[in-house]
Amino acid sequence: MKKIKTENVKEINEFIDTVSKDKTIDLSNFYKNLETLNFYRLSSDELNEITGGSGDAAYEYRRNEIYASQKSYKVRSIYHELFHMASTKKEKNIIYNGYLIEDIDNNMYRGRGINEGYTELLCERYFDTATNYDFERILVKQLEQIVGNDILKNNYFNPNLDALINELSKYSSIEETEKFISSFDTYNYYMSLSNEGTKETVQEALDNCCSYIFYTYLNKLKINESNDIDELLLNFINEFTFQAISKDDNNYGWISIGDSIKKIGESSGMFNVTLDEEQNNEKTINRN
Repeated sequence: MKKIKTENVKEINEFIDTVSKDKTIDLSNFYKNLETLNFYRLSSDELNEITGGSGDAAYEYRRNEIYASQKSYKVRSIYHELFHMASTKKEKNIIYNGYLIEDIDNNMYRGRGINEGYTELLCERYFDTATNYDFERILVKQLEQIVGNDILKNNYFNPNLDALINELSKYSSIEETEKFISSFDTYNYYMSLSNEGTKETVQEALDNCCSYIFYTYLNKLKINESNDIDELLLNFINEFTFQAISKDDNNYGWISIGDSIKKIGESSGMFNVTLDEEQNNEKTINRN
C-alpha cells in the first residue's frame, strides 16, 4: 500500500476543474474532507481485501480514505469515490454520505441504493463514465423527473435524505416513500453480493421501486393538472424501459426493469409492454 499526496493525484485535480464549473454545486464538504484525505494506491490483492473484488477504487468515509488500483494511474471509478467524498459529513456518530445515512452507534444505515444510483449518474454526466450500479442509475433518472435536478443535487452535496423524502411525499405518503427507500436498499444490497438472495427477492424489490416511481410520477401529473398527461406518461414509460435489461454477470439471471413495468401496465390497465428476452430488450410499449 502506497500513500500518495493528494496534490499529485491527477483525478482529484480533474475533479475540481470539472465539477467546480457547475456553480450550482456546493463543494464545501469536498474541500473540507480534502484537507484530511488519505489516498492510497494498492496492489490487486490488497484492493480485493477491501472491496471484495467489486471494483478498482473505494472510499472509506469513516476514515476519509480513498483506495485505488496500482494497475493504471487513470482509474475512472475514482471519480465515483470523489463524489462520495464531496458529499460526506459527520455529526457526532452519524455519518451523512450523500443520500446514505449511517448511525454508527446502532449499526444502522439507509439510503445506500439511491445514493449509489445518483453518484453514478453524476459520473455519467460530468465525466462521461458510469461503471456500475446500472439499474440504480436508471431508477434515479426517473426519480429526477419527479423532484427535479436541483432538489436531487442540493440534497446530495448537502446530504439530506429526509429533505428528499419530504419532497417526494408531496406526491405520495411518507410511509410509501420510506418503503421505496427500503426496497431500493434491498435491491442494491443483494445485487452487490454473490448468491445471497434469490431472483424472486431481487425482482420483487425492483418491482416495488418501479411501482412507487411510476405512481408517484402519475400523481404529480394529476396534482399539477398537466394538459398533456398521456404524452408525458408514455415518454416516462419509454425512458424507464430503455436499456433496462440487467448485465449478464449478475448472480440472479434475468432481472428486468422492463418486467417490472410490464407488471405495472397489466395491473393498472393503462399500457402494455412486450418483452423480447432473446434480444435482451423491451419492445412495443403502448398506451391503452
